[in-house]
Amino acid sequence: MAELSASGVRVSVATVDVADREALAAAVAGIPAEFPLTAVLHLTAPLAAETGQLDAARIEDEWAATVAGAVNLCALGSSHELSALVLGCSVAGVLPSPGLGNQAPAHAYLSALAQECRARGVPATSVCWGSIDDPDTAVGAAKQLRTNGMPALPLRSAAALLRQAVMADTASVVIADIDWTWMTAHASELGTDRLFDDLSGPSATPHTHHGR
Repeated sequence: MAELSASGVRVSVATVDVADREALAAAVAGIPAEFPLTAVLHLTAPLAAETGQLDAARIEDEWAATVAGAVNLCALGSSHELSALVLGCSVAGVLPSPGLGNQAPAHAYLSALAQECRARGVPATSVCWGSIDDPDTAVGAAKQLRTNGMPALPLRSAAALLRQAVMADTASVVIADIDWTWMTAHASELGTDRLFDDLSGPSATPHTHHGR
């Protein structure tokens, strides 16, 4: 925030539970008319614990923050002329990611939600992130993704790819540096044999997955 303010950007901060639709609606209604809402980024921090360390209450907390908030933003976005509604999620919702099963259900839901939002006229895009070389990201999750054949993507590259993803005007994209040699070698144990049928081996051309 300090960096944005220093560059001349006007920044306002509001502490709101995005899972509370009434509170969120009140916060949005408080945006000055001269600065209309034109874009929304929904970003959540995953729980630090791995699957075996979770209980129902913690999974419910992550679901509420990740899914309920996104659903509310989509509903509110339909009454504004948004240029983009970006739903940040984990690649764990798209590709098998051992150790990150706690993230998979909620983040897979976001990709489906983006398509539903588009059906309502809201230009939503779910961006499924792999590992990013950023000290502010969840260390445990990033380390687990690297273990699963996804080396960290440089932060500058990630930012450029995010811009491309939003401008592509599609419902769902995956942004990740995937080690296809590792991924295809472990396809059988990960249960992704058919998912990678189009990849002939380590020399295959990487595929970009997206959906409308």
